[in-house]
Amino acid sequence: MSADRIYSDSVTLQGNVVQIKNKMNEKKFITKWIDAINGGLENKFPDDYVKEYNCEMLELPGKHLIQGSELFGMYEILDINGNPIMQTESYLKSKYIIYSSQFNPFFIPVPKDEVEIKTALKEYEKELDGLLHQIEKEYKTTFPEGKNFHEVSNQIFKNTSLKRFK
Repeated sequence: MSADRIYSDSVTLQGNVVQIKNKMNEKKFITKWIDAINGGLENKFPDDYVKEYNCEMLELPGKHLIQGSELFGMYEILDINGNPIMQTESYLKSKYIIYSSQFNPFFIPVPKDEVEIKTALKEYEKELDGLLHQIEKEYKTTFPEGKNFHEVSNQIFKNTSLKRFK
């Protein structure tokens, strides 16, 4: 199924099929959600999830970061070109840093306490899951026979620099 496929609702009134004028294709659906997300999520990570008074500032390269491999208990963080940026001793801390890099900052607050990192991640991931659920619900309503939800949601997250780790 192509992302250009158009879905529309129709209503049958006294034997006549009436098409609803607002036809939505998957490309428009993706654009609508990208615009909504870029217009502002309720909270920004990490700023709205941690208390800076119990943090140390970490310098970043000002670009998107991705998870590298784990080797001997150290977790590698790479830039999008695969160049190593840093290593952390904790998977949670590496996730925290990667989520924090989505808006290309040069400095981020990193909680000194691993429990606070875990709490911030849990709250942020709950918000991401809620957003994903909203997108899925609207997708299923808009495209009742649609089968591309994973592709659509991946495009939305990619184009808004959002990431969701398992």
